[in-house]
Amino acid sequence: MVVARTGVDCGAGAVSVELANRGGVAANVDLAVSRAGVTTGLVLGAGATTTTTVAVDPTLENTRLDVRVLDHLSGELLARDAVTVDCEAPARPAATVTVDCPAGVVRVRLANEGGEATRLTVVRVRHETVPPTELAPGAVLELEFPLGDDGEDLLVLDADGGELLRRHLEPDCPRPRFELDAGIDCGAGRALATVTNRGDAPGEATLVLGPTSHVLELDAGASRTVESTLTGPEPVAVPVRLVVDGVETSRLDLEADCVDPSAAVDVACRALTLTLAERGEGLARFTVVITVDGADLVRRPVVVEPGADTVDIPLPAGGAWRLRVDEATESAPLAVVEGPAACTEPTASVTVDCATGRARVAVDGGETGVEAGVVTGGRVVAVVSLEPGRSGDVEVAAGPHPVEVRDAAGGVLARSDGCPVPPSGTAGTVAWALLGAGVALSAVAAWRWRT
Repeated sequence: MVVARTGVDCGAGAVSVELANRGGVAANVDLAVSRAGVTTGLVLGAGATTTTTVAVDPTLENTRLDVRVLDHLSGELLARDAVTVDCEAPARPAATVTVDCPAGVVRVRLANEGGEATRLTVVRVRHETVPPTELAPGAVLELEFPLGDDGEDLLVLDADGGELLRRHLEPDCPRPRFELDAGIDCGAGRALATVTNRGDAPGEATLVLGPTSHVLELDAGASRTVESTLTGPEPVAVPVRLVVDGVETSRLDLEADCVDPSAAVDVACRALTLTLAERGEGLARFTVVITVDGADLVRRPVVVEPGADTVDIPLPAGGAWRLRVDEATESAPLAVVEGPAACTEPTASVTVDCATGRARVAVDGGETGVEAGVVTGGRVVAVVSLEPGRSGDVEVAAGPHPVEVRDAAGGVLARSDGCPVPPSGTAGTVAWALLGAGVALSAVAAWRWRT
C-alpha cells in the first residue's frame, strides 16, 4: 500500500509529495501532478518513505492540483491526493505527533503549508523546551524525543504564542517496570534483595547491595534475589539501591541488628550468678570482667546463642570489687555492679545449766562459714568448724569461769557467765576446782550437725 501526502513549497515554486510504501514488497510507481507533468520510475522499497519535488508554474496561484500515484507497469491507481497552490496566502502551520514504541521515541512533524514564513515552538511539559523554529513557506521539520516513562504533555505554539497542538502522551508501550524488596536474614547472617520485573517487556536493571553492584536482566514477570554476607560489629548498615537506565529508581537503607542481649546479676555473699541471654537471632558475645583493687581478677568471654546461659563466679573474701559485663554489639555495658556485698555473719549462743554442770553452745555458720573455739577458764575446750549455711551445737563442762565462743580472729561471737562457787569445805568445792582446772570434763561430750 502506497500513501501520498502533498504540500506546496512556495519558496522553491514546487509541489512536495511524500510517498510512503506501507506494504511488504517494493513498488515501482509513477507520480502525476496535474498541470505539472509526470515523474516516472520511482522505486519504493518495502516500508520506505521518500519525498519528491515537482516544479509548478508560479502563475497557478489558487489553483487546485491533483496528485496521483500509479503502478509503473499496470497503470493502476495506487494513491491520490490534492493540493491548492496558495503561495500568497499567510502562513499555515501544521503539526502532527506519532509515538514509536519499538524505537522508544516521540516524533513531532512541523510544517508550514502557507505562503509566508512562520515560527513554531515545541514545549514538553516537565522536560526541555525546543528553541523557536523558523519555517519557510512549504517547509517541513521533524523532531524526535525519547519516550517518557510517566507520560507528559506536549504543546506546539504558533508565532503568537497560541496553542497549535496540545497532546497528552501516555504511551501504551510494552516496557519493563522494576520493583525492589530487601531485608535482613539474621539467622543466616546475610542481607537479601529481590528485584521483580512487573512490566510486560524484558529489561535490565542494576542492583547495588552494600558495596557490590549486580547487573540483572529480567524477563517480564521474573524475579531475582541477591544476597550479601553481614560483616563487622552491629548494627551493620546495608544500603540497597536500584538503578534503571542510569537513574536511581528505588533505595532502601537496611540496618542489621540481630542480637538482643541482656545480663541479669544476682549477688550473693561470696559469689555472683550471671544470667546472660540472647533474645534475638544472632550470637551474643559477652565479656565478663571482675576487678579487685584495680586489677582484673576474672576476665571471661562467653558466647550465647539465642536462649540463656548461667555463669557462676566466686568472689574474693572481703575487699572491694567491681563487675562489668559488655557485649560486642552494644556500645554501653549491660551491667556494672560493685561490692563487697553484705554477708550474713556467723552467730553463736551459750546456755549454761549450773544444776547439771553443762553448757550447750549453738553455732550458725551464716553465709561465710566459721571456725570457732569454745573457751572457758582460759582454755579451748572445743573447736567448731562450719561451712556456709550449716549450723551445729556442742556440750561442754560448765564451771565458775565464763564460757565464750570466739572466731579465728579472736572476736567473741557469744559469752555466758559461769556458775556460782559453792561454800568452801564441801564436796562440791573439789568438783568445781577440778572443772576450773579443765581436768574432769574438758572433752566434748556431744556434737551434732544441723542444716
